Amino acid sequence: MGVWALAGLLGLVGYHSPIGVSSVSPRRAYEQVNASALTGTRLSAGTLTVLHRYNLSEHSRSNSDRVLRDLHDIALGDARRDVLLALSEVNFAEGERALRSPKTSRRAQAAGCFLASAAYAYWFLFSEDKRDPPPAAYDREFRLACDLYNRALVPALSVGRTGRIQFLAGRRELSVGSMDITVERPRFPWELSRFERFEPSDRFAVRGVSVRLRDPGLGLPFIAIEKEAAKQPFPRRAAATAFLRIEGTASDLMRGGVRARIELYSTYDEENVQVQERWIPLETDNTTPLAFALEDSPLWELGLRQFFSGEQWVKNDVYLTQPYQRGKIPVVFVHGTASSPVWWAEMWNSLRADPVLRKRYQFWAYLYNTGNPINHSAAKLRESLASTLHRYDPNGEGPALREMVVVGHSQGGLLTKMTVVESGDTLWRSMNKKPFDPAMLKAKDRDLVEKRFL
Repeated sequence: MGVWALAGLLGLVGYHSPIGVSSVSPRRAYEQVNASALTGTRLSAGTLTVLHRYNLSEHSRSNSDRVLRDLHDIALGDARRDVLLALSEVNFAEGERALRSPKTSRRAQAAGCFLASAAYAYWFLFSEDKRDPPPAAYDREFRLACDLYNRALVPALSVGRTGRIQFLAGRRELSVGSMDITVERPRFPWELSRFERFEPSDRFAVRGVSVRLRDPGLGLPFIAIEKEAAKQPFPRRAAATAFLRIEGTASDLMRGGVRARIELYSTYDEENVQVQERWIPLETDNTTPLAFALEDSPLWELGLRQFFSGEQWVKNDVYLTQPYQRGKIPVVFVHGTASSPVWWAEMWNSLRADPVLRKRYQFWAYLYNTGNPINHSAAKLRESLASTLHRYDPNGEGPALREMVVVGHSQGGLLTKMTVVESGDTLWRSMNKKPFDPAMLKAKDRDLVEKRFL
């Protein structure tokens, strides 16, 4: 059979060459170009290039321990940063495989692989080795390293299969070598004992708000869930970010000379962290803690429930939507009829999206029974504001609290207005022909009338 006849026959049976192209959508081509251990089981093109370079690709799955050791040894003598990035990604992929293992001992190794992944990504980004300059912001490898660092921190700090994270000091074994870790709170103004648990924001999808506000950078965004207090019916959730700072180099791992700090930052006011002489933005998520707090919250039904009932299901008071921060101006939101503070959630989310507002203001809410007379609720609002100020600033030393902003909607707008207007005896005279005479009433009743009518 001639060559042309063979070619025709192959065409008839639908022959496809081993190497070629297929027509796909731009989305599909984008997915192939950006494939990595973060998106599936295939390693990125950059990492595969490194494995091919050192003849390690055939061992990447069958003998991953050997690949990790060999790549680590290569990184000690090879100044090219792509070896560090390959180590980060291979460790991440190995951690994923360990998590899926049915063996408990194998799953226990996963955290060390993920911690190593974050460490190598950190060195790729911040190593001061001048033989290979740091990656540019336009490099695909730069973006991959940032995502590997961030994503690896979640399973690296997680507790078993709960998905919750713990910030524990001590020595940690990595896939290669070990690392000593301490925990610090540079800009996390609350004691850790104040919180019941910590949840990584990446465990949750958000619904019900128009935008999930996620500021890009480095770090692990998490939700700090405050313990329930007797006078606080709705425990607060604080938005924060954990940043892993590493001191030492990859060559120090086997000697146990690597020191690392888990640094905690409140993302209500902190946006950057300094590494060497550079300011690095923190990865933040201020929407998820808010949505987490409102998931199945009794506040959704409380507005109507209280409006149609004479009972006070929850004390009329000012409630903080985030832990109190000294030096920030409070903005107090007052809801309307048959409503509750949860209906301000979209507003809170939008305001916190602005970094200037986030740094200067903290957001509170006034909860009240909208079935009560307006003058009664207005008096309770004034009392609640005064007692809240005294609670957090008993000596009157905080000027920010004296700049408080009160925002009201519907009936809440009337209450807000009544906190600032001087009505004199107008309300009293609208119901009584005679002027108010304090001597006519007992001290307790006189105080009640003055607060609600004068």
